[in-house]
Amino acid sequence: MITTERPSRRTEAEKAEAFAEYISRTEPYFAKILDDGDRVWFGSEAERRELFDRRYVQPAPPAGMERIKSVREYAREGWS
Repeated sequence: MITTERPSRRTEAEKAEAFAEYISRTEPYFAKILDDGDRVWFGSEAERRELFDRRYVQPAPPAGMERIKSVREYAREGWS
């Protein structure tokens, strides 16, 4: 899980490289969709990038949910 306390270990250059690899791997798939006369689910490369980058951001917890400080707080005697 990625949080502000523990941000992604990937640098911006590594993220850009991962996105470029993602684009190159998915191009044949999306080209086939277009060749078959259908349309792809995205409108632009910017939309694809925005969706791809979501993996590096942790969503906010639900309202009213208490933050867990540590799993150790919940450990009971006898747990391994």
